Amino acid sequence: MLQLVEQEYCWGQHQKDIMAEAYPDLINKLYVVGNLRLDLLREKFTILYKDEAKQIGAKYGKFILINTRFPLYNTIKGKKENIPLKFKHIQDLYEHFIEMTGIIGEVFPRTNIIVRPHPMEDFTSYERAFSSYPNIHVVHEGNIIKWLLAADIIIHNGCTSGIEGFLLEKPIISYLPLGSIENENELPNQVGIAARSIEELCASVKGVSRSKYLPVALYNKNRDRTDKGLDYYCQFSKEKYAYELILELCSNIKVPRSISGKNKKLKQIHYKKKRKRSFSTSEMEIRNFFKKLEVIEGNKSLIHIDKLGNNLYFLHLKNI
Repeated sequence: MLQLVEQEYCWGQHQKDIMAEAYPDLINKLYVVGNLRLDLLREKFTILYKDEAKQIGAKYGKFILINTRFPLYNTIKGKKENIPLKFKHIQDLYEHFIEMTGIIGEVFPRTNIIVRPHPMEDFTSYERAFSSYPNIHVVHEGNIIKWLLAADIIIHNGCTSGIEGFLLEKPIISYLPLGSIENENELPNQVGIAARSIEELCASVKGVSRSKYLPVALYNKNRDRTDKGLDYYCQFSKEKYAYELILELCSNIKVPRSISGKNKKLKQIHYKKKRKRSFSTSEMEIRNFFKKLEVIEGNKSLIHIDKLGNNLYFLHLKNI
């Protein structure tokens, strides 16, 4: 594919190095720009999610958010039987998280626990496991950012939400019950506190809950180390946003005259449903998003939205 494109945008130097090693003759096409998703974690843009975060807080009060990532074992269709040995640790992690969540629910009965499964997992497995716990709720609704903003503490293992929560200056606990079996050097597991047992995890939750100063201390302690690691895997420039770098690079691409967006009729495209679980994006959601951006930027959006198919939209300037 690289032979067919003029520019390839990489999240960080790590990704660029891998691609450059595989395609050394195409290195001039590779550019490190960062990640658009991380742009939205800047203070300027968190206003996009604050109203929804407040609504979550009003419903659940102070809560612990537990994010999971076990679809290789706990699939949409149910748990895999005879799981390959190389994925056995995923099954073990799933079982440790089930046990840990139940204990956390018992140790902190007055605190709500929100379990947010990976979108490709079987949600009902968690609902069955925690059906007898009044303070444990299995929820997978809306953008992760509003849940991170609303949460008091975030517990995870190897999830990108750990990095996102860290950038939002939230208390992060990486639960690492498998010891050396896990790759503790993965960036998501390096942020916040590392808890290698349920006892350590409960102690960390109590410590964060009792001291409002502890999260800031933990954040500052890991700031320099994590910033360096994060920048290598995904550039997070303080001077420029990823979208600004991408737009600058795009402006250098010469578009053939034969290609024009004017008077172009857009045909509806229909795709065969392949997934059991469906996801949807409405035109109203997109318009509301841009209305919030208008407030942040202080100017009127000139974006026009054309629907191409189910969950597929073409966004362009109105004068094009």
